[in-house]
Amino acid sequence: MLLTAAALTAVSDRSAPVLGQASEAGAAEARVVTKPRIVWKPVPFGATRKAQMAAYCKRHYGQRSWRLKPKLIVLHFTAGGNWRSTWNYFSNNVADPEFHELPGPAAHFIIDKDGTIYQLVGTRVRTRHCYGLNHVAIGIEFVQEANGGVLWADRQILDRKKQVKAGLRLVRWLQKKYRIRTTQVIGHSMATRSKYYKDLLGRRSAHGDWQYSSVKVFRARLKRLN
Repeated sequence: MLLTAAALTAVSDRSAPVLGQASEAGAAEARVVTKPRIVWKPVPFGATRKAQMAAYCKRHYGQRSWRLKPKLIVLHFTAGGNWRSTWNYFSNNVADPEFHELPGPAAHFIIDKDGTIYQLVGTRVRTRHCYGLNHVAIGIEFVQEANGGVLWADRQILDRKKQVKAGLRLVRWLQKKYRIRTTQVIGHSMATRSKYYKDLLGRRSAHGDWQYSSVKVFRARLKRLN
């Protein structure tokens, strides 16, 4: 969840064969992973914001860079019911309410309830979507209110067929593109347990969206994809 705390290079690959992650999916044959339909809706992320991101990474990770080499995928939900309001928030580039730092929060993708996938930032650009993992992670936001609690919200997404199907297809395609294992698809709530978690200021992430039990369900569905 990004809107109440610290909160997506256009993608052009076509379908391509990929070895089917035998140890995870129990199959050794080559598979085809097809790029889902993605709507390019970029938020402003020019030289100023990239410089802010590089400075942020220097403070928190000890490396002055805005360039991303993805090693994992972090699942979020928006804590709101409208993709456009989330896009507007990410677009504004204002200091976050939790730590008051720039650049403002942004994720790489938003998936609407109807299954539409919006890409906001290129996947080779670092954004602020997950404290301690922004230097290594792609962030995906699912549109979902949080008024019923985090587990309730996770379940709404998992039960929403078009939305979760779009999420599964996007994640599987990103896994193929960047060779990311299913064990490295995590929820925001799992951030501090990741082997990649790092913060030179000693801060810890305390977000609750996408609990481990919900991510296990998502991972199991990933493994069943052809």
